[in-house]
Amino acid sequence: MIDYITPNGQLLDLIGFGLAKFNSQLVTQMGHQTKTSFYEFIVEKGIAKTTGVVKNRQDMFDPFFDNGRNGWWQKKSANQSRFDELYAQVGSLSCLQYVALLNGYILKHQYEDVRSI
Repeated sequence: MIDYITPNGQLLDLIGFGLAKFNSQLVTQMGHQTKTSFYEFIVEKGIAKTTGVVKNRQDMFDPFFDNGRNGWWQKKSANQSRFDELYAQVGSLSCLQYVALLNGYILKHQYEDVRSI
């Protein structure tokens, strides 16, 4: 089990994992035309303090998917157990199922608003 010390760490990992796995399909299904717009949405919701936080979570999982991005390839082994745990939980979901999962967290406000931290 992953021990998260960052507020919303689990949700940010889910977002990053989904971005790495589904790429622009996730962004579109979440109702955004660009990744930048999606990153800004996550910040506006208070899930992350900056768009860089969201991008960094995607970078963490990019090396595990054949998506044309290298991400943090040099940290792949350090992030292997995190990837394995998430993959076991959500790796078989389709993009639409994944969007429903993320929306469940976001629409029900099941996260800590980091804008005040």
